[in-house]
Amino acid sequence: MHCATKVVNIIKNRCPYYPASLLLWVLLFVLYSNCFSEKKLDYQIISAEKFKELIDEGHPLIDVRRPEEFESGSIPGAVNFNVLDSNFAQKIDTLDRSKLYLIHCRSGKRSGRAAEIMIELGFKKIYDLQGGYLNWVSRDSIAE
Repeated sequence: MHCATKVVNIIKNRCPYYPASLLLWVLLFVLYSNCFSEKKLDYQIISAEKFKELIDEGHPLIDVRRPEEFESGSIPGAVNFNVLDSNFAQKIDTLDRSKLYLIHCRSGKRSGRAAEIMIELGFKKIYDLQGGYLNWVSRDSIAE
């Protein structure tokens, strides 16, 4: 017997108000499934090659390293938001959550923390550079 049919039979046999209770169960199922479909998240750790393609498409680029690291060298077009700064979440919170964001740090650890914070704040599309800035500069053909 199909699962939904089993549920209907259980409700029908145990509840004197079968039509109303069935409607309530259907409504709860629809609401429950909608909660999960709205939370679609696209977080990926991607290669330097793919990262460069997305930069070339014009997606915002966020470097989450400390300011002194950023000043010593950065990917062209990057904006610096230090994830170790106490007001990182407040600064990131001002950005448009509907956009796809490219993030990176030195080697990948801090950008993972930045992604966690961004996800908590409701950002849905975050692409993280695999291996961070060290990976980027080690690939001369990409970094220019």
